[in-house]
Amino acid sequence: TSAKVDISESALTQDAPDASVIDNITLVAVTGFTVSLPAEFTGESSVLPGENYTFEAKDKNYNYTFDGSTMDGQPVNIKDNGDGTFTIENVTGNIVITSTKEGKTFDVSLGEDVTGETSAKYMTPYTATLTKDDSFTYNIKVTIGGKDYTGFTYDASTGLITIPGEAITGEIVFNSNKTAKTPDKHSVEFTGEYGDIAEG
Repeated sequence: TSAKVDISESALTQDAPDASVIDNITLVAVTGFTVSLPAEFTGESSVLPGENYTFEAKDKNYNYTFDGSTMDGQPVNIKDNGDGTFTIENVTGNIVITSTKEGKTFDVSLGEDVTGETSAKYMTPYTATLTKDDSFTYNIKVTIGGKDYTGFTYDASTGLITIPGEAITGEIVFNSNKTAKTPDKHSVEFTGEYGDIAEG
């Protein structure tokens, strides 16, 4: 609110005169603590002291671990919010986040005459095998995460069904749509006299 200012040469000979106050308000910018975040995530580059810091995964089909992450040079607890976001509570220093990731695993339901593993991992191709019974016809259908999926390949010679790893983002359900074939109709030709053939 007030100050006295003068040049150093006057310090031992006279009192400093009053300084004029130009502004009665001073703005102070608080930048807070810095955050070093891997490229797989989005989030602010800084956070204020005492606040919580939340960041988000760009690809939510991975499970992430944060071993080696620090706050003010010390190991920090990172909370998984279950929706692809993560939180550090009560920030008290600069944050450095390091991470590793592994594709999430999803259940697989196999249809009639389809064999394979009962789980599939994101970014790892999944294969199943259709073993045909010649008495039936098949029309393979696949859903992933409850939605129809047509991007699989089917090799009729081996029965191999393949789903690329990047498509595995939810539970996989196979339906072979197995249907019994209609028996072929045959004609029978008789030779001889009519009277020789028993009716019925």
